[in-house]
Amino acid sequence: MKTSIRTMALSGLVLGIYGLSAQPASAMEVIGKKLEIYGKANISLDFSDNDRLSPNDQSDMSLSSNSSRLGFKGQVPLAGKSIEGVYQVEQEIAIDRGNGASLASRNTFAGLKVANAGKFIVGYFDTPFKSVAGKWSLMGDSVADRRKILGAGALNGNKMNNRAHNAIMYMNKFGGLGVKLLYSTDGKDSNSGGIDDNKNKSMYSGSLSYKISHLHLAGAYEKWKDLGSSYGETTGYRLAARWKASAYSVGAIYEDISTDGTANDLDRSAWGLNGSFRVGKVDLRAEYLVADDYEGVSDSGATAASIGAFGKFSKPVGWYVVYTQTANDDNAKYQGVDGGHGDEVKTDLGRTPTSFSAGIIVKF
Repeated sequence: MKTSIRTMALSGLVLGIYGLSAQPASAMEVIGKKLEIYGKANISLDFSDNDRLSPNDQSDMSLSSNSSRLGFKGQVPLAGKSIEGVYQVEQEIAIDRGNGASLASRNTFAGLKVANAGKFIVGYFDTPFKSVAGKWSLMGDSVADRRKILGAGALNGNKMNNRAHNAIMYMNKFGGLGVKLLYSTDGKDSNSGGIDDNKNKSMYSGSLSYKISHLHLAGAYEKWKDLGSSYGETTGYRLAARWKASAYSVGAIYEDISTDGTANDLDRSAWGLNGSFRVGKVDLRAEYLVADDYEGVSDSGATAASIGAFGKFSKPVGWYVVYTQTANDDNAKYQGVDGGHGDEVKTDLGRTPTSFSAGIIVKF
């Protein structure tokens, strides 16, 4: 009976994909470039097994919203064409629940774009450190999202993939070289409603990227005076590379994170490999992530292996199927799903949670 229900649910999802694929793409320019509305609906049907010890063991079906979003952005000329005011307000849309999301919950900012001098923005947005891994990954906002390992602790999950509150960022490109520099007066907004705690809670992050022909390289560094959750002062760096041709791509990433607080499960290195290969109109993708033992504790690492197929029914409507597995050592409990997806899959020490997901993405 349970199998038949799952089959019916998956069939309904497929029928929904065909119905949506008939809809045309929409360019939502309301007042030209001064106001644009955009968004993404990413809904998936997941079958997960958390592999926890009794009585918390659970294997069941769920619906997830996968960082679906709605945004408003624009640019306004201020001094001819040399200076423009820019802004963006973006929020997560909880399609699976119909609530739980709030205005400006995602990248939201205002600033200036100066010809030949770059962009200066202030607000709340992804750090350069987070963005390097996000651009490297091939399976973001799905059950296979890289945040189950990259930036995650062996005991407490995703910690070092943040949007910074109270942030000031400069961005520019010099040919193939890209630069991002961010400073936050209080990265976690720990004293909301009062004066930002620059002395104890500030953070900074920066990245460099370089693209030449098929090769893309990137590196980032980030430091928090206090990351919170007993981690204290926390620093990390990431190095990523991707070779991308017309029909395939291969990538590698490495990160190292250090903490000086009482919690040390984030004090470790991690690395990953991924690749894609196009067969007709379908991208076949694979990603493999490894977390090493954290400081002072043996058998505390994990591996996460994921495979998937991604395609499109039309320009704005895509589909995917993904399978992922996280294998923990005896003293680690990296999650089966963590970050960007919606419904997380937590587990116990030494266990191996798995998930299979089928989803659709509609962009406008």
